[in-house]
Amino acid sequence: MGVTRITQKGQITIPKDVRDGLKVKPSDSVVVVMDGDHAMIYAARERKLTELRGQLPATRPYPGVDEVRAEVGRRMAARGTRKKR
Repeated sequence: MGVTRITQKGQITIPKDVRDGLKVKPSDSVVVVMDGDHAMIYAARERKLTELRGQLPATRPYPGVDEVRAEVGRRMAARGTRKKR
């Protein structure tokens, strides 16, 4: 934990021990989340889409690629946005 000041531009320097704990380096992104009257900082980690599989509960079984493509085509056609091949 450390104390830091806010610059004229609203920027802060994250103290070294916090950067080390989050394992962030220059040009990495962080997420700042408000929680009541305080903010929390998290390291923003880029993840591959395949790593996210199963993170959200399914509301129904996956119908398969062909059915998904067909449904997208139907919805685009209904909106008049489907491209002609």
